[in-house]
Amino acid sequence: MMEFVRLLRVHLSRFAYPLISFSIIIAATGFGLVSPGCVMHRGSVATAESAELSSAYLDLKEGRYSLAVAKYLLIVQQKPNARDVEEARFRLGECYFQMRSYMDAGAQFQNYLADFLNGKFAAEARQYVLKLQEIEKSEREREDLRKKEVETRLKHWQDAAKKEQNSPEIATQLGHALWDAEQYQQAAKEYLRGIRLDADKRNDKLISSRLKFNQDGSVTVLTPDELARIENERNPIIVVNDSDYRGGRDIFTYEPRWYIVTGQVVNRGGQTVRDIGVLVTIYDFAGHVIDSAGYAIGNMKPGQRRSFSVRFTNFENIYNIYRYECEPVFQ
Repeated sequence: MMEFVRLLRVHLSRFAYPLISFSIIIAATGFGLVSPGCVMHRGSVATAESAELSSAYLDLKEGRYSLAVAKYLLIVQQKPNARDVEEARFRLGECYFQMRSYMDAGAQFQNYLADFLNGKFAAEARQYVLKLQEIEKSEREREDLRKKEVETRLKHWQDAAKKEQNSPEIATQLGHALWDAEQYQQAAKEYLRGIRLDADKRNDKLISSRLKFNQDGSVTVLTPDELARIENERNPIIVVNDSDYRGGRDIFTYEPRWYIVTGQVVNRGGQTVRDIGVLVTIYDFAGHVIDSAGYAIGNMKPGQRRSFSVRFTNFENIYNIYRYECEPVFQ
Protein backbone atom coordinates (compact mmCIF):
# COMPACT_ATOMS: atom_id res chain seq x y z
CA MET A 1 0.00 0.00 0.00
CA MET A 2 2.78 2.48 0.86
CA GLU A 3 4.49 1.76 -2.46
CA PHE A 4 1.22 2.39 -4.31
CA VAL A 5 0.80 5.78 -2.54
CA ARG A 6 4.38 6.72 -3.41
CA LEU A 7 3.90 5.88 -7.08
CA LEU A 8 0.63 7.80 -7.14
CA ARG A 9 2.37 10.90 -5.74
CA VAL A 10 5.12 10.62 -8.38
CA HIS A 11 2.52 10.25 -11.10
CA LEU A 12 0.55 13.30 -9.95
CA SER A 13 3.70 15.38 -9.60
CA ARG A 14 4.24 15.11 -13.36
CA PHE A 15 1.05 17.09 -13.87
CA ALA A 16 1.69 19.66 -11.16
CA TYR A 17 2.78 22.46 -13.50
CA PRO A 18 -0.15 22.19 -15.92
CA LEU A 19 -2.58 21.98 -13.02
CA ILE A 20 -1.08 25.03 -11.36
CA SER A 21 -1.02 26.98 -14.66
CA PHE A 22 -4.63 26.10 -15.33
CA SER A 23 -5.55 27.18 -11.81
CA ILE A 24 -3.87 30.52 -12.31
CA ILE A 25 -5.79 31.06 -15.57
CA ILE A 26 -9.09 30.18 -13.85
CA ALA A 27 -8.29 32.48 -10.94
CA ALA A 28 -7.35 35.33 -13.24
CA THR A 29 -10.55 34.84 -15.20
CA GLY A 30 -12.58 34.86 -12.03
CA PHE A 31 -11.11 38.20 -11.01
CA GLY A 32 -11.65 39.71 -14.45
CA LEU A 33 -7.98 39.71 -15.43
CA VAL A 34 -8.50 37.47 -18.44
CA SER A 35 -11.63 37.23 -20.57
CA PRO A 36 -13.05 33.69 -20.72
CA GLY A 37 -11.88 31.87 -23.84
CA CYS A 38 -9.48 34.62 -24.98
CA VAL A 39 -6.23 33.03 -23.87
CA MET A 40 -6.34 30.02 -26.19
CA HIS A 41 -8.16 31.87 -28.96
CA ARG A 42 -5.65 34.67 -29.33
CA GLY A 43 -2.72 32.32 -29.02
CA SER A 44 -4.08 30.15 -31.83
CA VAL A 45 -4.61 33.13 -34.12
CA ALA A 46 -1.10 34.42 -33.55
CA THR A 47 0.39 30.97 -34.21
CA ALA A 48 -1.66 30.49 -37.35
CA GLU A 49 -0.75 33.87 -38.78
CA SER A 50 2.93 33.44 -37.96
CA ALA A 51 2.80 30.13 -39.82
CA GLU A 52 1.21 31.82 -42.85
CA LEU A 53 3.88 34.54 -42.78
CA SER A 54 6.70 31.98 -42.55
CA SER A 55 5.18 29.91 -45.35
CA ALA A 56 4.89 32.96 -47.62
CA TYR A 57 8.48 33.97 -46.88
CA LEU A 58 9.71 30.47 -47.79
CA ASP A 59 7.87 30.71 -51.12
CA LEU A 60 9.47 34.11 -51.73
CA LYS A 61 12.98 32.85 -51.02
CA GLU A 62 12.51 29.76 -53.22
CA GLY A 63 11.22 31.78 -56.14
CA ARG A 64 7.52 30.85 -55.96
CA TYR A 65 6.56 34.49 -56.21
CA SER A 66 2.96 34.08 -57.39
CA LEU A 67 2.19 31.73 -54.50
CA ALA A 68 3.88 34.09 -52.04
CA VAL A 69 1.81 36.99 -53.38
CA ALA A 70 -1.39 35.05 -52.71
CA LYS A 71 -0.38 34.38 -49.11
CA TYR A 72 0.79 37.92 -48.41
CA LEU A 73 -2.39 39.37 -49.90
CA LEU A 74 -4.37 37.08 -47.62
CA ILE A 75 -2.51 38.35 -44.57
CA VAL A 76 -3.07 41.97 -45.61
CA GLN A 77 -6.79 41.29 -46.08
CA GLN A 78 -7.11 39.51 -42.72
CA LYS A 79 -5.12 42.16 -40.84
CA PRO A 80 -4.29 39.88 -37.88
CA ASN A 81 -1.95 42.43 -36.32
CA ALA A 82 0.06 45.47 -37.38
CA ARG A 83 3.39 43.65 -37.33
CA ASP A 84 2.30 40.89 -39.73
CA VAL A 85 0.56 43.37 -42.04
CA GLU A 86 3.65 45.56 -42.12
CA GLU A 87 5.90 42.69 -43.20
CA ALA A 88 3.35 41.36 -45.68
CA ARG A 89 3.05 44.78 -47.34
CA PHE A 90 6.81 45.06 -47.73
CA ARG A 91 7.23 41.46 -48.97
CA LEU A 92 4.53 42.02 -51.57
CA GLY A 93 6.72 44.75 -53.02
CA GLU A 94 9.68 42.35 -53.08
CA CYS A 95 7.61 39.69 -54.88
CA TYR A 96 6.41 42.11 -57.53
CA PHE A 97 9.97 43.40 -57.99
CA GLN A 98 11.28 39.89 -58.61
CA MET A 99 8.40 39.27 -61.03
CA ARG A 100 9.45 42.45 -62.90
CA SER A 101 6.04 43.95 -62.25
CA TYR A 102 7.68 47.26 -61.47
CA MET A 103 4.51 49.37 -61.33
CA ASP A 104 2.98 47.11 -58.67
CA ALA A 105 6.29 46.96 -56.79
CA GLY A 106 6.63 50.72 -56.75
CA ALA A 107 3.06 51.13 -55.53
CA GLN A 108 3.62 48.66 -52.69
CA PHE A 109 6.85 50.29 -51.51
CA GLN A 110 5.39 53.78 -51.71
CA ASN A 111 2.30 52.69 -49.78
CA TYR A 112 4.48 50.94 -47.21
CA LEU A 113 6.52 54.09 -46.62
CA ALA A 114 3.34 56.15 -46.39
CA ASP A 115 1.95 53.91 -43.63
CA PHE A 116 5.20 52.83 -41.95
CA LEU A 117 7.57 55.75 -42.42
CA ASN A 118 9.88 54.52 -39.67
CA GLY A 119 8.92 50.87 -39.91
CA LYS A 120 11.10 47.80 -39.66
CA PHE A 121 11.56 47.59 -43.42
CA ALA A 122 11.54 51.32 -44.20
CA ALA A 123 15.25 51.47 -45.07
CA GLU A 124 14.95 48.48 -47.43
CA ALA A 125 11.81 49.92 -49.00
CA ARG A 126 13.66 53.15 -49.75
CA GLN A 127 16.47 51.14 -51.33
CA TYR A 128 13.96 49.39 -53.58
CA VAL A 129 12.46 52.74 -54.57
CA LEU A 130 15.95 53.89 -55.55
CA LYS A 131 16.47 50.68 -57.56
CA LEU A 132 13.20 51.27 -59.38
CA GLN A 133 14.28 54.81 -60.17
CA GLU A 134 17.60 53.48 -61.50
CA ILE A 135 15.75 50.95 -63.67
CA GLU A 136 13.58 53.71 -65.09
CA LYS A 137 16.66 55.87 -65.69
CA SER A 138 18.50 53.01 -67.43
CA GLU A 139 15.53 52.36 -69.69
CA ARG A 140 15.45 56.04 -70.69
CA GLU A 141 19.20 56.01 -71.37
CA ARG A 142 18.92 52.87 -73.51
CA GLU A 143 16.11 54.47 -75.48
CA ASP A 144 18.18 57.64 -76.02
CA LEU A 145 21.15 55.58 -77.27
CA ARG A 146 18.88 53.63 -79.60
CA LYS A 147 17.48 56.85 -81.09
CA LYS A 148 20.96 58.27 -81.67
CA GLU A 149 22.08 55.06 -83.37
CA VAL A 150 19.01 55.12 -85.61
CA GLU A 151 19.62 58.77 -86.54
CA THR A 152 23.25 58.03 -87.47
CA ARG A 153 22.30 55.01 -89.57
CA LEU A 154 19.46 56.90 -91.26
CA LYS A 155 21.75 59.75 -92.31
CA HIS A 156 24.29 57.25 -93.69
CA TRP A 157 21.76 55.55 -95.98
CA GLN A 158 20.12 58.81 -97.00
CA ASP A 159 23.52 60.08 -98.19
CA ALA A 160 24.16 56.77 -99.95
CA ALA A 161 20.78 56.90 -101.70
CA LYS A 162 21.55 60.35 -103.10
CA LYS A 163 24.72 59.01 -104.67
CA GLU A 164 23.26 55.73 -105.99
CA GLN A 165 19.56 56.14 -106.72
CA ASN A 166 19.27 52.88 -108.68
CA SER A 167 20.61 50.51 -106.02
CA PRO A 168 17.92 48.10 -104.70
CA GLU A 169 20.13 47.22 -101.72
CA ILE A 170 20.58 50.86 -100.68
CA ALA A 171 16.83 51.45 -101.07
CA THR A 172 16.14 48.45 -98.85
CA GLN A 173 18.62 49.54 -96.17
CA LEU A 174 17.21 53.06 -96.24
CA GLY A 175 13.76 51.57 -95.78
CA HIS A 176 14.99 49.66 -92.71
CA ALA A 177 16.49 52.81 -91.21
CA LEU A 178 13.33 54.83 -91.86
CA TRP A 179 11.26 52.09 -90.26
CA ASP A 180 13.41 52.10 -87.13
CA ALA A 181 13.01 55.88 -87.04
CA GLU A 182 9.23 55.27 -87.01
CA GLN A 183 8.80 56.92 -90.41
CA TYR A 184 6.73 53.99 -91.63
CA GLN A 185 5.14 55.46 -94.77
CA GLN A 186 8.47 56.76 -96.05
CA ALA A 187 10.02 53.35 -95.30
CA ALA A 188 7.29 51.65 -97.32
CA LYS A 189 8.06 53.91 -100.30
CA GLU A 190 11.73 52.90 -100.17
CA TYR A 191 10.81 49.22 -99.88
CA LEU A 192 8.58 49.49 -102.93
CA ARG A 193 11.29 51.36 -104.81
CA GLY A 194 13.74 48.57 -103.99
CA ILE A 195 11.23 45.98 -105.24
CA ARG A 196 10.77 47.88 -108.51
CA LEU A 197 14.53 47.82 -108.97
CA ASP A 198 14.78 44.14 -107.98
CA ALA A 199 11.62 41.98 -107.81
CA ASP A 200 13.37 39.44 -105.57
CA LYS A 201 13.36 42.03 -102.77
CA ARG A 202 9.67 41.23 -102.33
CA ASN A 203 10.77 37.94 -100.75
CA ASP A 204 12.93 39.70 -98.17
CA LYS A 205 11.75 38.41 -94.78
CA LEU A 206 11.86 41.80 -93.10
CA ILE A 207 10.04 43.54 -95.94
CA SER A 208 7.35 40.85 -96.12
CA SER A 209 6.76 41.26 -92.38
CA ARG A 210 6.19 44.99 -92.86
CA LEU A 211 4.28 45.10 -96.13
CA LYS A 212 1.16 43.11 -96.96
CA PHE A 213 0.46 42.74 -100.66
CA ASN A 214 -3.30 42.45 -101.10
CA GLN A 215 -5.11 40.62 -103.91
CA ASP A 216 -6.48 43.87 -105.32
CA GLY A 217 -2.94 45.13 -105.87
CA SER A 218 -2.92 47.49 -102.88
CA VAL A 219 -0.31 47.39 -100.15
CA THR A 220 -0.99 47.54 -96.43
CA VAL A 221 1.80 48.96 -94.31
CA LEU A 222 1.99 46.80 -91.18
CA THR A 223 2.90 49.55 -88.76
CA PRO A 224 2.90 48.83 -85.00
CA ASP A 225 -0.55 50.40 -84.77
CA GLU A 226 -1.85 48.18 -87.55
CA LEU A 227 -0.28 45.08 -86.01
CA ALA A 228 -1.74 46.05 -82.64
CA ARG A 229 -5.16 46.29 -84.22
CA ILE A 230 -4.77 42.82 -85.71
CA GLU A 231 -3.37 41.41 -82.48
CA ASN A 232 -6.16 42.97 -80.44
CA GLU A 233 -8.64 41.22 -82.66
CA ARG A 234 -6.96 37.93 -81.84
CA ASN A 235 -5.86 37.85 -78.21
CA PRO A 236 -3.99 40.87 -76.83
CA ILE A 237 -4.50 40.19 -73.12
CA ILE A 238 -3.11 37.09 -71.47
CA VAL A 239 -2.79 35.74 -67.93
CA VAL A 240 0.65 34.67 -66.66
CA ASN A 241 2.21 33.52 -63.37
CA ASP A 242 -1.14 32.26 -62.08
CA SER A 243 -1.40 29.96 -59.06
CA ASP A 244 -3.88 28.82 -56.44
CA TYR A 245 -3.69 28.61 -52.67
CA ARG A 246 -5.84 27.35 -49.80
CA GLY A 247 -5.56 29.60 -46.76
CA GLY A 248 -7.31 31.44 -43.97
CA ARG A 249 -6.99 28.69 -41.37
CA ASP A 250 -9.84 28.13 -38.94
CA ILE A 251 -8.64 28.83 -35.39
CA PHE A 252 -10.15 25.60 -34.03
CA THR A 253 -9.89 23.03 -36.83
CA TYR A 254 -6.98 24.71 -38.62
CA GLU A 255 -8.73 23.84 -41.88
CA PRO A 256 -8.38 26.33 -44.76
CA ARG A 257 -11.45 28.54 -45.22
CA TRP A 258 -10.57 30.35 -48.45
CA TYR A 259 -9.49 29.30 -51.91
CA ILE A 260 -7.41 32.01 -53.55
CA VAL A 261 -6.34 32.35 -57.18
CA THR A 262 -3.70 34.93 -58.03
CA GLY A 263 -1.70 35.90 -61.09
CA GLN A 264 -0.78 38.67 -63.49
CA VAL A 265 -2.38 40.13 -66.60
CA VAL A 266 -0.13 41.27 -69.45
CA ASN A 267 -1.02 43.52 -72.36
CA ARG A 268 1.12 42.06 -75.11
CA GLY A 269 -0.50 44.20 -77.79
CA GLY A 270 0.75 47.43 -79.25
CA GLN A 271 -1.82 49.86 -77.88
CA THR A 272 -3.76 50.62 -74.72
CA VAL A 273 -6.59 48.18 -73.98
CA ARG A 274 -9.51 49.43 -71.89
CA ASP A 275 -11.75 47.95 -69.21
CA ILE A 276 -9.73 44.80 -68.65
CA GLY A 277 -10.88 42.22 -66.15
CA VAL A 278 -10.25 38.60 -65.23
CA LEU A 279 -13.00 36.00 -64.83
CA VAL A 280 -11.86 33.18 -62.54
CA THR A 281 -13.85 29.93 -62.46
CA ILE A 282 -13.28 26.98 -60.14
CA TYR A 283 -14.27 23.38 -61.00
CA ASP A 284 -14.70 20.09 -59.16
CA PHE A 285 -13.22 16.71 -60.18
CA ALA A 286 -16.10 16.06 -62.60
CA GLY A 287 -15.60 19.37 -64.37
CA HIS A 288 -18.67 21.01 -62.84
CA VAL A 289 -18.51 24.72 -62.08
CA ILE A 290 -18.39 25.40 -58.34
CA ASP A 291 -18.20 29.19 -58.50
CA SER A 292 -16.86 32.07 -60.56
CA ALA A 293 -15.80 35.62 -59.74
CA GLY A 294 -14.46 38.61 -61.60
CA TYR A 295 -11.59 40.97 -60.84
CA ALA A 296 -11.45 44.44 -62.44
CA ILE A 297 -8.06 45.58 -63.74
CA GLY A 298 -8.90 48.71 -65.74
CA ASN A 299 -6.88 50.15 -68.64
CA MET A 300 -3.43 48.83 -69.53
CA LYS A 301 -0.75 50.28 -71.76
CA PRO A 302 1.30 48.13 -74.17
CA GLY A 303 3.63 45.77 -72.33
CA GLN A 304 2.15 46.62 -68.94
CA ARG A 305 1.60 44.02 -66.21
CA ARG A 306 -0.98 44.10 -63.45
CA SER A 307 -1.66 41.63 -60.65
CA PHE A 308 -4.95 40.15 -59.50
CA SER A 309 -6.17 38.03 -56.59
CA VAL A 310 -9.60 36.41 -56.25
CA ARG A 311 -10.84 34.75 -53.06
CA PHE A 312 -13.59 32.08 -53.02
CA THR A 313 -15.68 31.01 -50.04
CA ASN A 314 -18.78 29.65 -51.79
CA PHE A 315 -18.18 25.89 -51.64
CA GLU A 316 -19.22 22.95 -49.48
CA ASN A 317 -15.77 21.42 -49.18
CA ILE A 318 -12.61 23.25 -50.17
CA TYR A 319 -10.94 19.97 -51.12
CA ASN A 320 -13.57 19.38 -53.81
CA ILE A 321 -11.96 22.17 -55.82
CA TYR A 322 -9.91 20.42 -58.50
CA ARG A 323 -8.84 23.16 -60.88
CA TYR A 324 -9.40 26.77 -61.92
CA GLU A 325 -9.44 28.80 -65.13
CA CYS A 326 -8.55 32.48 -65.62
CA GLU A 327 -10.12 34.19 -68.61
CA PRO A 328 -9.16 37.77 -69.46
CA VAL A 329 -11.97 40.03 -70.70
CA PHE A 330 -11.83 43.52 -72.19
CA GLN A 331 -13.63 45.93 -74.47
